[in-house]
Parts: sequence; structure tokens; C-alpha cells
Amino acid sequence: MNDRRAKEAMERYSVDCLLACSIENVQYVTGFRSFLKQVDPLVQTFGIYTGNAKNDRLVAPYSEADVVSLSDLRVNNVHLYGTFPIVISEQDTNEKEKVLTSLLLRKSSDTVEQALVEALQECGLRGTTIGVDEKAIHQGILDNLKRSMPSTKFVPASDIFRYIRSVKTEQEIKKLRDVVELTEKAIEDSTPLIQGGTTAEIIKRIESTEVQAGARPIFTVVASSPLASFPNAPGTDHIIMKGEPVRYDIGCMLQGYCSDLGRTYTFSKPNEKISRYYQALLKGLEDALQDVRAGVKASHIFSTAVSSVRKNGIPYYERHHVGHGIGLSVYDSPAITMNSNDILEEGMVINVETPFYQLGFTGLIVEDCIIVRKEGYELLSKLPREIEHFSGSV
Repeated sequence: MNDRRAKEAMERYSVDCLLACSIENVQYVTGFRSFLKQVDPLVQTFGIYTGNAKNDRLVAPYSEADVVSLSDLRVNNVHLYGTFPIVISEQDTNEKEKVLTSLLLRKSSDTVEQALVEALQECGLRGTTIGVDEKAIHQGILDNLKRSMPSTKFVPASDIFRYIRSVKTEQEIKKLRDVVELTEKAIEDSTPLIQGGTTAEIIKRIESTEVQAGARPIFTVVASSPLASFPNAPGTDHIIMKGEPVRYDIGCMLQGYCSDLGRTYTFSKPNEKISRYYQALLKGLEDALQDVRAGVKASHIFSTAVSSVRKNGIPYYERHHVGHGIGLSVYDSPAITMNSNDILEEGMVINVETPFYQLGFTGLIVEDCIIVRKEGYELLSKLPREIEHFSGSV
């Protein structure tokens, strides 16, 4: 977690505490990523950040005590709520079971509201200002907090979390390097199937590589005819033909951090129109990257990419965005859009992309992951960008 940035944000916005509510923000504050919340969005978990690690807290369901016990927590205080039928034994238990047992033997609050109020009060936060991750908390729970702590001021803080998470720590960058490296390996391992294989087979190979490395596939779009122009195409059993572009848009999660990479490859020369359109997209990406540096407006990167693609061969090119931050979620801050107010900062990790989809023609993409630096950028993704990557014998 970027403690320096968090403390600076808390001071700027005059809040004494940040209450994380989304899966990503709770993980960011506490190190705990809820398993149940991924299955049931109604499950509630909370991270309490005060700027003092000894005082920070996690609130989680009793039924996730096992996940808590296996997590690399950055908080010392855990408040559980609810019940779950699990037999506790102090005999014949291994070391991991002993850690779980110590959690299960703690007092569990009856309700999430009770656990949360107790945790906040133990932090000494009554009568203070608490910034709440308002986009991820149930309104009923927030209303109950206000009733239970009437002297405490609760203010929206989802944008504060967005601001804090937008600049990555070195530890986060290391995890992003790892997940990008794995994603590229998964793509490379699948490329022999471009010659005479199917997109369904390619998807299976990619996800197998990811899972074997301990990652979780998030999205695996591999598109070719007859669904080449479908942005979110599923795999098919169509045999890929010579010159057909195969569009990869791949994302997975490793150690809680996400990837999102795009490439288009063929195993022999594509036709002139495909090549010309792809070169326009590639030039748009390259021109946009040349403008990346700390202090540049995200909207400027958008304008550069779109105008370059139009100038170099696709005059009717349109996009709602040409990239985004990436981290604990695929879409982190900043947003690289026409109307974005975000300013690039050193240490941001962003994706820059120039996809194109046209019914009756095809779909193409090139997308890279980079670290914003003071005077430019550092590439995290290293795969070849040229569409004619293979000569025909793979």
C-alpha cells in the first residue's frame, strides 16, 4: 500500500480514517481478498485505515476465517461476524490449522453492523471524520453507522481510494511485472496453434498456462473468422486460415494483480487492407506512447492516439478510451479518455491500446502495459507488435 500517498490524501481531504468496502480496496488496505464476495456481491468486508498500522483493522465474515488465516495481512486486528459450522479441535492439528483455530476461538459479532461499529469505536474514531468507500457499501449499513455513531461525520471517499491506488509502490510494480510476464508466456505458448488450429484451442492453451502458474483467468478473448469483428468473441472450432488475423485480448490475475494485453498475429501475410489498417493502429499506439510522461494529461494521450490512427489510414476511427490504469482491478485510475481530468504521474501503471472492430471486415488490436516515468515510460509488455510475426512455418 502507498502509505505516503494515503496519508497525504487524508490530510488533503481532512479525513481521520478511510473505510474500504470493495474487494480491491479492502485488499489494498488489509491484504485480505474476499473469496465469498467474488461469489456473492452481497457479502460485506471492510478495511479500516487510520495511517497507523497497529490500529488498522479488518472486518470479515466468520465463514472466511480460513481465507483470513492464509492471507498476508498488513493489519493486526481482525473482527469477525456471523457463524459457520466448523469443528474446532486442539489435537492433531497442523501449523496452519492452529492459526485458523486461534481466529475461530475469537469472539464473533452477531452482525456485520455490530462488528463494524465495534471496530471503528476501538480505533477511537467516534466524533471524527471517516471517508467511506461509498460506491461499495450497502446503504443500510451506512445508515446504521450514522445512527450508531451520531457524532461521527461520514463522507464519500471512493475517489480518494482511486487517487491513492493510481500510483503504484515498487512491490506492486513487481507483482504487475510478474503477471504481465505470465500473460505474455501464455500468449507465446499458444501461438503455434495459429497455424491450422482453432480459437477454442488457443483459449484452452492460454488458460492452462495461466492456471498452471497459479493465476486466475479473467478474460480470454481470441477472435478470428467468423467472429473476428466481435469485441468479446467466444472461441470457435473454425480452422484458422492463412492470412487471417487472430486477435488476442488477454487478462489474468496473479497475486491479486491484473494483466490486460492485446496483440494481433497471422502466420502468413495478411491482405493489403488488413495490413494497412493494422499499421494505422500501430502508429496510433506508438505516437501515443511517445507523448507519455509525468505531468501529461490523460486526455492528451487519447487525442494523440485517435488523431494518429485517423491520419494514418482509418479516417473514421472512434474510441471511448485508449487505455486505463491497471492494478488490483483491470480498470484502475487513470482513465485515458477524451474528457478525462487525470494527469499522468510517475509510478502509474497504465495500458495504452488502439483496438478496432468493423462488422463485415475484421477486428484488430495492439495494447501495451507501461510504467509512467518522469521523462517517458518503461515497457512492461515485450511481445512483438508486428502482425506478420510468423513466416508461415511455426
